Amino acid sequence: MPAPTITHIICTTALIALIIVMQFFYMQIISNVQAEVIRRELKDIADHVSNTFSNLYYLLNSSSSNGIIRKALEVPEKVEEILYYIQINYNASTNEANSIRVYLVSDNSIYAVSWLTPGLKVNTSMNLIVLSSENDIFACCGRFGGEFLIWFEMD
Repeated sequence: MPAPTITHIICTTALIALIIVMQFFYMQIISNVQAEVIRRELKDIADHVSNTFSNLYYLLNSSSSNGIIRKALEVPEKVEEILYYIQINYNASTNEANSIRVYLVSDNSIYAVSWLTPGLKVNTSMNLIVLSSENDIFACCGRFGGEFLIWFEMD
């Protein structure tokens, strides 16, 4: 009679071990899915900001005068209850703006990038990175002597 008892103990132990191990795999899958959902939301925000700068550039380029155009960015304060940064990436030697990068405050490995229209430069004396919890965030585009400069402003 000991053979069925030992088999029962082995199977019960294996089943308990399987249940414990599966929890770790399940949590990893849930974590990956949550990160992917956050990346998609950040990509939507980056695309919105990039499109806003492009629209401001096209409006300013259609006129022949120098000036500044500001537009309020309608972005959520948090993504999945986490604050995030919006940053203008640029080439430091030429000040040419390349892309908009949006990333989490708590984990900068979760981010999204959206490319900007060629021909934009950054105004390095102004804000090039903003936190999502700022009151009102404005995308600004200015034309100064034939160059189109972009930056952020807060109210």
